[in-house]
Amino acid sequence: TTSSHDQGPLLGATGSRLLSGDSNLARSLEANLAHIHNRPAALLFNSGYDANLSVLSSLPYRDDGDVIIMDELVHNSLVMGIRMGRLKQKNVYTFQHNNIDDLKRVLRNMNKSSIATPSILIVIESVYSMDGDVAPIKEILDLAEQTGAAVIVDEAHGLGIFGRTNVDDMALESSLDIKSHQDNGGAGGTGALAALNLEHHPALLCSVHTFGKAAGCHGAVVAGSNTIISYLVNY
Repeated sequence: TTSSHDQGPLLGATGSRLLSGDSNLARSLEANLAHIHNRPAALLFNSGYDANLSVLSSLPYRDDGDVIIMDELVHNSLVMGIRMGRLKQKNVYTFQHNNIDDLKRVLRNMNKSSIATPSILIVIESVYSMDGDVAPIKEILDLAEQTGAAVIVDEAHGLGIFGRTNVDDMALESSLDIKSHQDNGGAGGTGALAALNLEHHPALLCSVHTFGKAAGCHGAVVAGSNTIISYLVNY
């Protein structure tokens, strides 16, 4: 539908995106950002913190049927989003930082839990800000696909760091195997997912890209499928 924003300039959003807060400007920017991140759709937020709060408080919607497994060092905004949601705390697990074997252990325990058919979300960052270390993203996505889980990736510190423009200077390029992807297009500093050509991995639910770090401005975007973005707008 066409909002009053499309009839002339206004101050502020005036309401939620679902009601009066939509506009051609927002839709155009989101379409460009979806293209940049090589995803079907995108949704703007006013900060990365708010984006993480919104995603993690809304996507796990079954209070006793969904499970979250997060890296023990994920950002506080992701932890707070989980706490704000419907999920019971007993259904929230952590695995040792960047430890695939420990993640496998937690996933094995899911099969022994009292939850009949858990929907499992794995939450990671691509680059962890405290130490600058990088998640084994492909291994986690592949493991998630094998076990029927889905992955949410916070790319706050991957944007502007990984991609074609910086790959020759990266000390971590061997562990990420980025060099083999530098000529495949779609990177250009847009994050670790792009550098590894993982934007369309079947286990990737969505990714969060904040503008407040390398982009040097205010706001954030969640990139994902049309279904995920529509769900977030309508939640």
